[in-house]
Amino acid sequence: MQAGPLQSYLDKWLAACPWQRQALVFVDGGRCPGHLALAAWEFELLACVFRIREPAVAIAKLHWWAQELEAAGSGSARHPLTEVLFDQPQAARLPADWWTAPVLAALEQLEQSTPPDFERQLAAMHPLYAALARLENGWWFGPEAAFDRAARLASCGQLLHQLGHLAEARDREVLPLPMQRLARHHLSRQDLAGDSAGLDLAIREQAGDLLRATEESLAQVQPLSVFRQLQAQVDRRLMRQLSKGGGHAAIAAASRTPQWQHLWQAWRAARQWRAQAA
Repeated sequence: MQAGPLQSYLDKWLAACPWQRQALVFVDGGRCPGHLALAAWEFELLACVFRIREPAVAIAKLHWWAQELEAAGSGSARHPLTEVLFDQPQAARLPADWWTAPVLAALEQLEQSTPPDFERQLAAMHPLYAALARLENGWWFGPEAAFDRAARLASCGQLLHQLGHLAEARDREVLPLPMQRLARHHLSRQDLAGDSAGLDLAIREQAGDLLRATEESLAQVQPLSVFRQLQAQVDRRLMRQLSKGGGHAAIAAASRTPQWQHLWQAWRAARQWRAQAA
């Protein structure tokens, strides 16, 4: 792990994804500081899109990131994360527009409306997560690495995350459930903050669709970073639980996964990373 300003950003990421601490056993921050910094930067970028409630504030932060990335590419990084990232050899091997593409896609994501059905909901996530996955897999495996699998898994993971924050999302422009699913179960925006048989069934259906898409992607043969592979395994476990019912109680139960299970999954992900990188 890193000391100084970078540590606070790593702590924010790890607080949201505590299972990734097990991955750090195999991704040494001393030898691979950029791998950690990239994960923390992705977390910061996605926070602008999905956690900031005021669109004007999100847009302002994203424009700042675009300027910072351009400056960092010219050797004038100011942020602790970009200072680490652009001090690594991987940064020079990746095209400059790969860095700004996720920011531009994030700005476009802010203009989305609630999709009508699940497939179009997943497709609406693709531009942002494809830009991030291209950068991520280029960093971990080289610029020629395929990234479709990583993009789809990350898109599914974000839609799953939104299921755990239904009440918070009801006041946003984009709702976490597609319009057809809401209509089929007679759910309004206000209903997302409560408990009902219709909402539980909608969550169960949404989790089932996410599980199918995730398992299809996991069956593919394309490289995944250690963090992405571990996150996908954590997501799949929660999707399985939610698809069987239980609603919010199942989400709370998933947080009690034993650490040894995450450690074992991280070890497998790290072994695949080293084999693919070789």
